[in-house]
Amino acid sequence: MERLISLMLLSTVLALAHGYCYRVQLRRISQFGPRNMCMDEVNNKMYKMGSKWQNSRCETCLCTNIGMMCCETWGECH
Repeated sequence: MERLISLMLLSTVLALAHGYCYRVQLRRISQFGPRNMCMDEVNNKMYKMGSKWQNSRCETCLCTNIGMMCCETWGECH
C-alpha cells in the first residue's frame, strides 16, 4: 500500500511540474506564393521558418514547416 501511495504522489508531482506546449498552424502571408511564416500572437511578430525565440510570456517557440510550437520555459526568462 505504501508503494502505491508513493507512486501516486510521484505521478502527481511529475504531472504538475511538466510545462505545457501548444501548436499553431502556419499563416500564408502572400497570395502569390507559399511564403509561410509563423505569427507569434503574444508579441505580434512574424518569424521565418526555422526560427527559434522566446516571447514575453517566457515561452520558447519554434517555427517549423508543420507549424509553430511554443512550450513553457522553466528557469530564467530573457
